Amino acid sequence: MASRGQGTSSRAGRARLTTRGRAFLVFAVILAIIAFFGDNRIFLLGAFLIVALVVVARVLVRVRRLRLDATRTFHPAMVEVGGTTRVTLVITNTGRSRSPGAYWRDTLPWFPGHTDDSALPPMTGHRERYSGPNNRVRLDYELEPARRGIYEVGPLSVESGDPFGLAVGFAELTQTHTLVVTPRVVELPGAGALRQAGDGSSTIVQRAVTGSEDDLMTREYRRGDALRRVHWRASARHGELMVRQEEPRNQPEARIVFDTRSDGYDDMSPFGLDPRSSDPESEQFEWAVSLVASIGEHLTRTGYAVTVLETAGRQLRQPGSGDFVDGTADAFLQSLAAVRLVRDDSRPDEQAAHRPDTALAPVFAILSRPADTTLDWVINQRRPYERGTAIVLGGTDAVERLEAAGWNTIEVAAGAPMPEVWMAALRVSTRG
Repeated sequence: MASRGQGTSSRAGRARLTTRGRAFLVFAVILAIIAFFGDNRIFLLGAFLIVALVVVARVLVRVRRLRLDATRTFHPAMVEVGGTTRVTLVITNTGRSRSPGAYWRDTLPWFPGHTDDSALPPMTGHRERYSGPNNRVRLDYELEPARRGIYEVGPLSVESGDPFGLAVGFAELTQTHTLVVTPRVVELPGAGALRQAGDGSSTIVQRAVTGSEDDLMTREYRRGDALRRVHWRASARHGELMVRQEEPRNQPEARIVFDTRSDGYDDMSPFGLDPRSSDPESEQFEWAVSLVASIGEHLTRTGYAVTVLETAGRQLRQPGSGDFVDGTADAFLQSLAAVRLVRDDSRPDEQAAHRPDTALAPVFAILSRPADTTLDWVINQRRPYERGTAIVLGGTDAVERLEAAGWNTIEVAAGAPMPEVWMAALRVSTRG
């Protein structure tokens, strides 16, 4: 993901005195006071020279103000929590004169709020017909986001000074660029999952690795069948002519019910979400988001059409839907990067997405300590004869009510190994 921003903010070209410059002015005032009361012309001359030096330094910074342009690129543009993305900055001198040596820092959305100050070498001036190889500088640094989210990185600040260190000038390239930090997706074991049969029984389904949209079958040749449909290998094996017969393959379905209401997580921070902090709003919710991402991706890879239902208003795209967000097909993971706990006192069935009217399918619910009305809604997402498995983060009352309503349940702690949780969920799903 790359975009372009100009250094044209209101702060571009401003100059201010450094601590040394202000100290020089204070010293000049002291000399002037001593000269006035002591009738000392040497001290007065010294005060005048110091003030003149500070004024010249500030004028020099203003005259040599920075005129820069920059692009920022992330590699990759979407990164998992705990992963690393490389940020590439290409800074170009758009002024006609040579830029002075300077220091740069990039603004970050988390503590400490910016990168370390680093040196920016001088660049040659820009010409209308020709710009030399020293007209631009490429800078690289790495980011390791500690928390999922959609963040704005930037603006880029560049600071240059005079040779005496008395004044500094700034250029702030106001363009910011979006970095998407998705939840961690854990690879889950097994090549398939439970498929719900019409009578309530369950079988294991595997994702087809070859073939087209239809499964290929054969039958005996009948008069009138086209010769182009003859399956010669099957004919040789059976000793009689066999023709190809295509039978539509039904894609298995699965549903994930996800509690996104703030009253369902008792470890939620009372102070809300601080964008500069690495601490999440709720550790339980963050683990649940990662589990939803892992199960959704796993079921999609193994051939399932997955529908995610939320107890609060819809925030998520569906796995494998083919939706695009900002030019990328990973719309499901991008929506999980932005999902937040919803503070809402309304009943879940007033805002939550309704269960799709589809064939019987296994249902996986992920929740912690939902309110009674939320739990009622979750329970109703499993239709008769469907396999419902609830992964509950320590909610004893919720477990009892779910099991009484025909759900299979497992209790886990936030931070538990997800492959083990998934295998336990599959085992309890086969209970009679």
